[in-house]
Order: sequence, then structure tokens, then C-alpha cells
Amino acid sequence: ILSEAERIIAGHCHKLLFSWKRTPGLKEDGSIDSDELYKWYNKARKISIEKDRYEIAMTYFGHTLFYAPSDKDGFFIDRKVADIIQSDKEGHIGRGYSTEAYNSRGVHWCDPTGEAEFQLEKEYLEKAEEADSKGYFKLGEIMRNISKTYHNEGLYNIEEHRQRENTE
Repeated sequence: ILSEAERIIAGHCHKLLFSWKRTPGLKEDGSIDSDELYKWYNKARKISIEKDRYEIAMTYFGHTLFYAPSDKDGFFIDRKVADIIQSDKEGHIGRGYSTEAYNSRGVHWCDPTGEAEFQLEKEYLEKAEEADSKGYFKLGEIMRNISKTYHNEGLYNIEEHRQRENTE
């Protein structure tokens, strides 16, 4: 059982992690220092396993990876970040990345034509194809799943609009 002080600290930590959008290892010039990224990742893994918080820590880590810059070769995400996502055996990092992809949109207008969602679907399908072509098959699957979610959301918006028009 947590003391009042421990509960307050845990609450502050949750707020900090929930709003965290800076990929570990990000340098001032916008590139990733892979040594710092891996050092942070390995230390976070170790501590979170010791504290029995591995799943949630890796999920939040996945959230931050969504904000990673593109690679210097033009790939949509830094390759060291892609390597980490690709090596995620349990899927916690990938789920965190996906969740942040959806949540990063924030509050938005529900387009009755679904076009906004279909455009996002297309963008994520392109990323999936690019990831697959570079050998990042797990990352490609994550991008396809995000794409499918946007496709389904677009269809849902169309149907919702149609039903509202029929009841008016």
C-alpha cells in the first residue's frame, strides 16, 4: 500500500510520462544520438523490470518513439528507433506507438465524408510499404494496423452521418 506521499509522486510521474513527447537521445539539431537512445532504453528496461512496471514503461516509451525524427536517409523514422520497435518481442512498444499515433491527432472534426481518415489511411499504408521494403516487417504491420483503424473510422463517420440525415 502506498503512502500519501508515494501516491502524489506516482501521480506526478504519470502526468509527466503521459505528456512526454521527446524521444530519448534527441539532439538539438533534431537527429537521434543512438548511443544515448540505447543507453536510456536499456536502463529503462532494467529499472522497469526491477520495479515490476515493464509493460507500462515500454508502452510509454513507445509513445515517445512516435515523435522520433525521420532518418537522415529519408526513411520516415530514425532507423535506430525502427530497430527498437522491430525488436519489441512483447509488443508493448508497438502498442504505445500506435496509441500515440491515434491520440496525437487530438480533438478533430468528424468529417462526414471520411476523407480525412482515408488520407491518414493512405499515409500509413505508404509508411507500411516503406517499412516492409527496408526489412522492418513488424513496423510495417504496426503501420498497416493504424491504417486499418483510420479506414474503419472513415467508414464509421460516413455511416453515422448517413443515419443522422435519415432521422432528421
